[in-house]
Amino acid sequence: MNNRTFFSIIAILAIFISVSQTSCSGSLPWGKNLAKTQCKKDSEMSGTFRAHASAESERESFAKDKAITLARNELAGNIATGISSTINIFNSEVSGDGLTTLEQQDILGFVSEIVKGSRVMCTETYYRKKPKDKGALIYTVEVCVEISEASISQLYNQVQSRNYLKVQKTQSDFLNRTREEFERYRDDRGIDRDATGF
Repeated sequence: MNNRTFFSIIAILAIFISVSQTSCSGSLPWGKNLAKTQCKKDSEMSGTFRAHASAESERESFAKDKAITLARNELAGNIATGISSTINIFNSEVSGDGLTTLEQQDILGFVSEIVKGSRVMCTETYYRKKPKDKGALIYTVEVCVEISEASISQLYNQVQSRNYLKVQKTQSDFLNRTREEFERYRDDRGIDRDATGF
C-alpha cells in the first residue's frame, strides 16, 4: 500500500467518524452538566423577577411542562414572600401588626394567578440513556421563567385594593423594596439548597 492510498483511507475514516458522532448527538447535549447551567445563571440575575427549575421524564415535552410548572410555583412563592415581607416592613412604621396567615395565603393566590403568564426565557435540554433500557432516553429539561415589573405593578394594585398596606407608599417604593426582599429570599433559599442538596 502506497502513502497516497494510506492517507486516503485515513481521511475517509476521519470523515465517517465525524459524521457518525454528529448524527448521534443531534442538537441535545449528552449527559448532565455539573457546572451551573445558563438557565440557572439567568435566574440569579440581579434586578429581575425570575426563577429556575428542572425536571426529568422519558418524554421531553413532559419534562419541559413539569419544569415550567415548578419554576412558576417557585417564582410565585418567592414573590409572595417578598411582598409579604415588604408589607410587614412598611406597616411596622405605624403599627407592630404583621400580615395574618390568611392574608399571606391570599397574596400567594393572586401572585400565582399573575405568574401563570410568566415568560419562559431560557430552556436547556440534556439526555442520557435509561439505566435498565439502553434503547430509551431520560430527558432533563431546565427552564428559567420571568415576570415583568409591570406585573409587579398589578400586584401593588391588588395589595392596595385589599388595604393590606397601612402606610402611604408609592408604586416605585413598593416595587424597589419588593425586589430587594425577593432577591434576599431567593438567595437565602439558594444557599440552603446548596448546603442540603435540596
